[in-house]
Amino acid sequence: MAVYKRGNSWYIDFVFNGTRVNRKAGNTKSEAKRIEEELKTKLRLKMLNVSDLTDTGDRLYFHVVAEEYLDHIEKTKSKRNAYKLRPNYINHVKDFFYRYSSNEIDEDLLIRYQGLKKSQEQIPFKEIRKAQNPPKFQIRFKDIELKRANSKKNSKPKQSRLYSNRAVNIYIGIVRKIRNFAISKKYIKDVRIKYPHLPEPKKLNAFVTPDEFEKLAANLSYDLVAQRIRFGRLTGMRPAELSYLTWNDVNFNLETVKVQGKGDWKPKTNEERTIPLCDEALEILKDLFKAKKGRWVFSTTDTPVRSIQRSLKTASEKAGLNNHVTPNMIRHTFATHALWAGADIKSVMDIMGHKNIETTNRYLHSIPETLRRTVQLVQNLKSVKSLEAEGGGK
Repeated sequence: MAVYKRGNSWYIDFVFNGTRVNRKAGNTKSEAKRIEEELKTKLRLKMLNVSDLTDTGDRLYFHVVAEEYLDHIEKTKSKRNAYKLRPNYINHVKDFFYRYSSNEIDEDLLIRYQGLKKSQEQIPFKEIRKAQNPPKFQIRFKDIELKRANSKKNSKPKQSRLYSNRAVNIYIGIVRKIRNFAISKKYIKDVRIKYPHLPEPKKLNAFVTPDEFEKLAANLSYDLVAQRIRFGRLTGMRPAELSYLTWNDVNFNLETVKVQGKGDWKPKTNEERTIPLCDEALEILKDLFKAKKGRWVFSTTDTPVRSIQRSLKTASEKAGLNNHVTPNMIRHTFATHALWAGADIKSVMDIMGHKNIETTNRYLHSIPETLRRTVQLVQNLKSVKSLEAEGGGK
């Protein structure tokens, strides 16, 4: 029905491009029809937002809010976040929650979704992107098709892989973010619900040893990339923070660098922090400053170099390392080496910009020798009297 009467009032009820509008529209049928046509016209001309349709009688579907949230993320957050968020929502969240309104999301529904995902086979992210962006041209030469057919016959069947606990937790986290967005927009009331969380294995942050790091740096083709990873290993800065580091962020007098937002880019935690520089890091910046060609520290053009992943992968292969080194591993290497050398964990936490010390604690897994030295100190501790005697009673 498009227009109907309930009691003494008239209501409109229609669906437009997946958005259902069900609201009170007046006291007469003609008035309700007029409002219905006005809303449909504005929707066609894209003159309405979700907020214009909210009303006490509206059934605001979850997927409608989700689309507005995803658009908001693409405009305000990094492209990397939006790149993974949208396909994860479309392929793993949308189908289940499509029929529900935002007000119907509760703990029982999330537990049902959790159980369903744990019983399904996971779709690899690469296959999702390939399905969304199929190749424009398909080569169909007989020889190539024959090779493909033979390779399929000889290849081993892929083992089915169920969704991991971490993957399901990520998808439920997406639901939580969309619902919090709806609350912030006052589309729904803030009703506290408990989000089910599956236990996850302790995350181990990959790093490289000092010897492996030197081999990696020696096999980099570009000096600027080598200087960047050396500076990153000495400061613990995130890859994006290194990309968007400008000369205005560097203070040679105080021997510090400042991590702060620039234009559309913001640090991960949206908080500024100042990092002190050691002698080697300071020398790297002085050498770069002599040959600077723009505002960006680690770029020779007018735009920042956002990724050095390909260079690190090539250098890892040349150096004969077991694993390919990623930009994030350089940051992990700083934390591991700092704790290995005896730095206190609170200082490492502040330098890296962690909000929670539990995040920094993850790096302790890789330094058993340091932990062993710590307990050895307790064993070697003498009595207070013997210590006073050795110190001359002072």
